[in-house]
Amino acid sequence: MRQVPGSSTSFRSVFPFFCIIILDILSINVVTPILAPLVNDPSAHVLGAHSSVESRHIVYGLIQALSPLCYMLGAPILGYLSDRVGRRKILLFCIGGSFVGLLAYILSFNFNSLLILLFGRVIVGFTSGSLAVAQSAIADISKGAAKAKNIGLIAVAMTIGLIAGPLLGGVLSDPSVVSWFTNSTPFYAGIVLSVANLIILLTMLDETHMLVSTDKSHGLLRDFWRLLTQYNLQYILLSFFVFELGWSLYFQSLALLLAQHFHLANKMIGVFSSYVGLVLSLFLLYGVRVVVNRFELVKIVKPSYLLGIIVLLIGFFFNTMTMQWLIAIPISLMVAFCYTIFITMGSDKVDSNMQGLYMGVTDGLLSLAFAITAFLGSVLAIKSAIVPELVAAGFFAFGLLLFPLAQRQYQQG
Repeated sequence: MRQVPGSSTSFRSVFPFFCIIILDILSINVVTPILAPLVNDPSAHVLGAHSSVESRHIVYGLIQALSPLCYMLGAPILGYLSDRVGRRKILLFCIGGSFVGLLAYILSFNFNSLLILLFGRVIVGFTSGSLAVAQSAIADISKGAAKAKNIGLIAVAMTIGLIAGPLLGGVLSDPSVVSWFTNSTPFYAGIVLSVANLIILLTMLDETHMLVSTDKSHGLLRDFWRLLTQYNLQYILLSFFVFELGWSLYFQSLALLLAQHFHLANKMIGVFSSYVGLVLSLFLLYGVRVVVNRFELVKIVKPSYLLGIIVLLIGFFFNTMTMQWLIAIPISLMVAFCYTIFITMGSDKVDSNMQGLYMGVTDGLLSLAFAITAFLGSVLAIKSAIVPELVAAGFFAFGLLLFPLAQRQYQQG
């Protein structure tokens, strides 16, 4: 039967999920700043003492690509399994996967083993589906506007983890901060965070969902087909994917724009990226809560799209550093609204035994969008580093044209 920990959807009921997501994403991203130096350091011998610069870059690209690719594949599977065996068990599996992956990182550099490093990236990527499972649990305990607000809180936790992880990793690997800090320190910090996460899960989190039906005839592929057809989600999922293409292209191209066009140092690029993440977190935390209490969800999307399109065009035609600081605010507002609303729209149409699969599919689409635009942004920037902003506006315009179809699906119930 389905167990809901009380009827409240206050921050107190969401707090354990909030902590789990922050700590899980922190533990994974705390190692980001030092993977590249370690892989490209000849003294580390991970790629072989006499490997060429070209081979090191190729293998580093493979290392970077493995984790999001495995995440794209793992999120729907873990979401589906959380529908079958419960959210708590799968979250435990995800945290255990983070622990094993981080341990593999340490062993790979201690034993100079590329194979162990690749294994760690696969494990970390595949078990990064905690976000989808946590969002499924939120859908179990909340409805309507409360669901949108709580999904916004989970997105805040994800954003904080993505921002704070690399910053923390950079500090923990800097011996000028503390003399005994080394490139290995972030790995051990990640393991400590995973253990803290495990304690929170075991002591604070109740199961929010158990399978109502014991029918064994359904499988992952069959349920995925049902998700697309029986629940009539094709255009909602497509709209979400197009939206993520626009957002990820803008966000991932910022570093190239700031470095190539404005010639900013790495430190300032990091500051600007953190600024975007902070503004986005504030809108997810407060802006979504205010707006969804006053307007119907579907009525917020079109104005948000129009806002995003207009400010990106302004940023393209009036391309100054001051303008980039300014347009980041309305773009973050648009992203906060559209992300939470698209996730909520599909969740409202899916029953309790399909929430995990639905959240996993949306996470997979998000990961695919970021993978596509990472390559697309690099190609577009060959001509001009500002071009990705224009193309991102094009994705948002396509999303605006596509949205009436998604809206019709949502209103069909």
